[in-house]
Amino acid sequence: MLCSATIERVQFPYAFRLAATSSLEPTMSAARMRITRPARLREIAAAAGGDHIVAADTPHQELPGVPPGARVVFQGAPILALSPVTNNLTASARLLQHGLVRDRYFFTLPAGLWNEVRRRVGVDTFDAETTALEEELGALCGDHSGAVGLWRGRAVAYALLRRPSLPRPSRADLGVNVTQAQLDLRLDRAEERSGGLAVHARGYLGWLSLHPPFLDEHDALLEAHEKVVARWGTADFGLPVPPHAVEAAPAAEQAAFRAADARFVEFFCRWRLQGLAAPYLPIPLRPLLAGQMPPVVLQRHLQTGGLFVVPDTFPVPSRDEFRGLLDDALHSSPPDHLADWMRIIAAHNTAKQAISRFARLFELQHYWRTLQGRHAPVLRRRTTVLKEALASFLRVDENAIHRDLMEIRKRLGADWVERGTGGRLGPF
Repeated sequence: MLCSATIERVQFPYAFRLAATSSLEPTMSAARMRITRPARLREIAAAAGGDHIVAADTPHQELPGVPPGARVVFQGAPILALSPVTNNLTASARLLQHGLVRDRYFFTLPAGLWNEVRRRVGVDTFDAETTALEEELGALCGDHSGAVGLWRGRAVAYALLRRPSLPRPSRADLGVNVTQAQLDLRLDRAEERSGGLAVHARGYLGWLSLHPPFLDEHDALLEAHEKVVARWGTADFGLPVPPHAVEAAPAAEQAAFRAADARFVEFFCRWRLQGLAAPYLPIPLRPLLAGQMPPVVLQRHLQTGGLFVVPDTFPVPSRDEFRGLLDDALHSSPPDHLADWMRIIAAHNTAKQAISRFARLFELQHYWRTLQGRHAPVLRRRTTVLKEALASFLRVDENAIHRDLMEIRKRLGADWVERGTGGRLGPF
């Protein structure tokens, strides 16, 4: 016997609002579903109108409109509505109403780090509510290579905190006419090139996160436009075209957004940023190769880097010649506020290990501040075990973590973890 359902709302990881209907009418970007395979369904909560939000282990007899013996299976492509990046209803309403989450930025913790902290500090040290908050919301962001937290229940998309592990498909998976060895070589080269740019980007972010002038300007900007940020968040500033929701807002709100946007764009250009995913999570400008781009984007790149034109009638310069031309054009007269970073990346500086260390410092300071901001009473006098947990999670020696924390303290002061705490919008 068959039964149909309308997908109206999704509850992570597999949940639907089922109604007694005779046709399928998906109301989200989701694959269609029909009932063809045995399954057990567990009722999660009653919803308005007598429908039920259900998940995949509830007895089907308990569901209105589902006949006895009905069977359930998913068909088609993965349901996009299950992704925390594309859906803002993946967390339970109870957690979204929590005081640390509602109308605030909330940075989540990867399961590996949270479990390591609990194991070393003591599983029973954290109360049940805190554990549920960390585990359920942290799970929404997976390995934290693409999403790192929530803003008003929506995932904060950010791909620079953790480097994702790239899949290694076989030639049979791709259907390409090359040997597996040739495919592996191409994948290695692609990973090396993309990985190098990612390390440089994360290294710059680490330097910024330990640079007081940047942090002071960042904090002052958020404070000056707190009402606008509270209304729209930070991720929409600096876009070539304002989001549709802004254009549909009342005239006064549009004017406030444009005024704040202009200030944020100035800040982005000064510090060579593309945007701000969330407080303390800037997105740096990176090398861009394109034949065409919007004029507003071109103007920002002219202010922050340069425009280099190689006509297609000219041969590509040799590696050393091209590198020399670029270095002379970009770094001959660096701005004062970036001089320290420019010395680190200078072509004549062959010891660039500092870039990789700054990349680790960026991740370390983020998770250290997140843990201290939410669990300071529990973690008091447990600094050693917290260092051990982070060392295990980041796969470095505990002494390296100790040295990194000393470097952060040296650059930012003894009270560095207090920056940004207690704010109305979070995240700490």
